[in-house]
Formats: sequence, structure tokens, C-alpha cells
Amino acid sequence: FTALVTALNSDPFWGVRAAAAEANGTKTSDAAQTVLLDALKALDPKEFSQARIAIIQALGKFQAPQQSEPAQRSAQVLAALLEQGDISYRVESTSAEMLGRTHTPGVIEILEKQLARPSWTFMLQRGIFAGLAQTGEDRALEIIEGYAINPNNHPMLRRHALSGLVIAGRQHYLYSETARQQAVTTLLHALE
Repeated sequence: FTALVTALNSDPFWGVRAAAAEANGTKTSDAAQTVLLDALKALDPKEFSQARIAIIQALGKFQAPQQSEPAQRSAQVLAALLEQGDISYRVESTSAEMLGRTHTPGVIEILEKQLARPSWTFMLQRGIFAGLAQTGEDRALEIIEGYAINPNNHPMLRRHALSGLVIAGRQHYLYSETARQQAVTTLLHALE
């Protein structure tokens, strides 16, 4: 554990730091989460965006209801990062996706609020739709579907929304039969 902490916090190569974050994220303990949260705060956003993405992905492994308190801590940090913004669209996008994966209360509202923010090639929205798709709440699919079927939306935005529905399809066990059928109907209409 000490070697992972040292690598995460001091290795000069971002790839080693990212690998250390990934390995540390497999532990899903309070101590491991504390190390990840401290490293996320300490790393320079301009120099270590790839390592920060790996840390954010590891934070997304703390999920409610199995780990309610750690999931809530992860969600708070990820939501704050989203609201503040980041120099890297990929960091923001990954934060949105992992925020949805935490399954914590209020996530849908946070993600929906961020949908209006501009981002390069709708990269942030891609992560938001992926995050919404992983919440397991039927109303998240309704939000995604609204963006997917609106012909006034940019084609790239609609594409990312449809990708969100595909992600929800992989998480089908989280959704009601009605929501799954509506998602399939939306995807079929997109093919027409």
C-alpha cells in the first residue's frame, strides 16, 4: 500500500501515477479513498490530467448502497469538480460519468444542471449522459431520451445521448421494464 501511495504522489511519469491510482482503487477502503482524494487535490491539473482521470475512475468504484458513506464522499468531490470546471474536458467528462456511478441521492439533478454548459465537441455532455445512464433511475433515461430525439439538438449531442442509452442497456438490470422498452424504442427511432 505504501508503494502505491508513493508512486501516486511522487512518480514523475503520469502513467505510473495513473496505474497506482487504478491499483489503489481496487481496494475500496476508507484509507484507499483518502489517498485518492488527497492525490486528486494535490496533482497539478495542467501536468497530470491523465493521472487525475485514473483517480476519478477509482473514486467511481465507491458506490451506494453497499458503501454509502464513501460513495457520498466521492460524489461530493466529483460534483464540486464539475461545478468548478477543469482545464481538461476529459477530466470533467469522467467526473460526470463517475458521479452517476456512485448511485448517491441528488446525482441526477447535479448532472442535469451541467448539461447546458458548453464544451468542446460536447465532451462534457458525453460524460453526463454516461453518468445518467449508470444511476439506475428511470427518470435519468427520460432526460437522455429527450436529448436524443430532439431534432433541434446538434447531431454530436444527439449521438452522445444515444450512446448514453446504449450504456443504460448494459446496465439493464438497474431499470424497470417500462424504462428499458422506452429506451429501445428511442434507439429504434434514431435508426429511422
